[in-house]
Amino acid sequence: MRTIKTSLLLFLDGFTNNNGDHDQLFTWGLISDTYFKFNPAFKHLYWRNPHMIATLADACARRELHKVTAHPGLKEVFRRIEEESDALMPVIQVSTFLCGPDSVTNQLIAELTRQRPYLLIQSDAVIKELAHLENRMNTYVKQLETGLHDELRKVNAEENFEVKLLDRLVNDEPVNPETDAIYLPTLSDHRVVTSVFRGAGLCVVDLYDESYDLQAAIKNGRSVSGDAVCAPLAAVYGDVMTAIEDFRRRRKSDPVFANKRRLLIFNNKGNGPCRQGQYVETHKLFANRQEKSGGKHQAEEFVMQFLVGHEDEAYDFGLPRWLFVRTAQGIILQGVLHELLARGSSRCRDYTDYQAFIDAYRAFKAELYDYLENHIRPGPAALRLAETTEKVPGVRYLVNYFAWGLHHSDLQRMIREFATKWCAHPLPDGASRVHVDGEAYMRVAQFEEIDRALLATLGFRQFEVTHTPVWSFLDYKIAGMLMDVRESISESTEELQRTRDVAVRKELKKLRRHKRKQLAGLKAIQFMLREVLARPLYRAANARMPESMEHILDVAGVLIPTRRPGGELVPYVGEALLKLREGYDLVLNVAPEGCMVSSMGEAITPGINAAAPGADGKIQHLFSQQGDVDRELIALALLKTIGPERYYTKTGTDRASRIYRI
Repeated sequence: MRTIKTSLLLFLDGFTNNNGDHDQLFTWGLISDTYFKFNPAFKHLYWRNPHMIATLADACARRELHKVTAHPGLKEVFRRIEEESDALMPVIQVSTFLCGPDSVTNQLIAELTRQRPYLLIQSDAVIKELAHLENRMNTYVKQLETGLHDELRKVNAEENFEVKLLDRLVNDEPVNPETDAIYLPTLSDHRVVTSVFRGAGLCVVDLYDESYDLQAAIKNGRSVSGDAVCAPLAAVYGDVMTAIEDFRRRRKSDPVFANKRRLLIFNNKGNGPCRQGQYVETHKLFANRQEKSGGKHQAEEFVMQFLVGHEDEAYDFGLPRWLFVRTAQGIILQGVLHELLARGSSRCRDYTDYQAFIDAYRAFKAELYDYLENHIRPGPAALRLAETTEKVPGVRYLVNYFAWGLHHSDLQRMIREFATKWCAHPLPDGASRVHVDGEAYMRVAQFEEIDRALLATLGFRQFEVTHTPVWSFLDYKIAGMLMDVRESISESTEELQRTRDVAVRKELKKLRRHKRKQLAGLKAIQFMLREVLARPLYRAANARMPESMEHILDVAGVLIPTRRPGGELVPYVGEALLKLREGYDLVLNVAPEGCMVSSMGEAITPGINAAAPGADGKIQHLFSQQGDVDRELIALALLKTIGPERYYTKTGTDRASRIYRI
């Protein structure tokens, strides 16, 4: 075996000699462009290494590996194998994660290599795995030698998978309310957003109700995605499958849907990893696979496409600006509702009181959704006024504030009345404090069940639970851009001090002016998000607003001075450290099993504890593969945190079973 040095993720590719026997096994990792040329067809992949792997897998399937090889020696070896032999080129891939580079790219690799002998080995990448890997590969070699893959030789090369064919699954037309129905995958109760969309006249269907089952959604998604993906990816595609079936059913039975011809399922796409950029690419693969397996709807029925919101366009797919702002407000409102749920439920005196609170809470949400759907759409005159001042700097923001009805206090009034009735009672001294953080999807999707688990474990009026809402990620994106712009201004200023070249200085000054203008614009957006949209709602709920992500990044800088990589790791580290310093008893790192970011957060836990000397709080990692909440792990963490004397005075087995049924 000849081996080229590898780094990070392994890609193993076996190939045969001219006689068809397994001859050599090359191992590639993160290799420089000296060896291989990257295929631009896979430029949508966020990670460089998977981009390389996809390039190699596609080249193997097409017998064109020599064409993407830059190294002269390797190029000649591959040319002889591919041009002078009819042997298929087998592919072995070793995968080490259930998230990120693997769960959203392995699906693509499997599609590219479906006409070649392909073996995927899921490994934890530790020393004890080496013998296992060797045995798996030896077994694979024996299969090749016995000709178990010979039937693949009959496949024509012209049938190779073309990734560009998936573009047909992405909507590229304006949304037509008359013929289009929109579905949004859930992230806990998403009716704060769907109600706003319906208020704008769009046909949007709810996938969430009070009986929504996250575990069922994950199970449904795994029927197509398989188990080697993270729980959020499976859950979101489970929602996609539910949307398709719901739309088909409504077209047969609901007169409102008689003229609907297109099913549009929202998905977001950006430069970031996982859900922030790659999910839609994986969902297209799944949808294409279902079509080929016989699950495709008849052409005359309807068209299913993904309605993609791009990060560099602020996830806007053609929404009116007032609707875009109100959608952001709806996302914030979800966080406020979760705070009210946690505060109100923990203040109940007993189970009967809790049941009354839950009924009132659900009725309150229904009232809010009705208001968002029927009472926030600006009138024609207000919209015309806003349009006339659109290009007037400064003035347009003030005009839009009133034209879009943001000055109305109806939402605040409803929230204040509910909070005053159900959430104002003080808790006893010594009540435990718990904070829910971690990966954005799971911490939000599982928040209500975690709250029930805490109630069943500690009892009523014994704890306060807070969480980092999904809208904090929007705040983080702004904070990240502010950090980048400030760094660019600082670098250009330093370069100005060093250089005396007139032309260079002129360009640097121009760049600095542009960046300062960007900085001012980002600060205005940040002010709008936090002070105009969020703070009034949190103030009405008498709840503490989440810390500014700029502050969280500064706190995280104690452990990660660069405040990078971008994503959820650095905000989690900063938030966990801040909560320990504030005296919280327990911080839950909620995430899907196999999540690379959360696993890194787990590894850095000793550093977080060391940066909070004197803190008595604990960090508990709560990872899930199937969407279930490990209540025993929560109970054990609480036992370690608050001590056995306090813990065992808060029992309530019968009460616990009843709470879980609500």
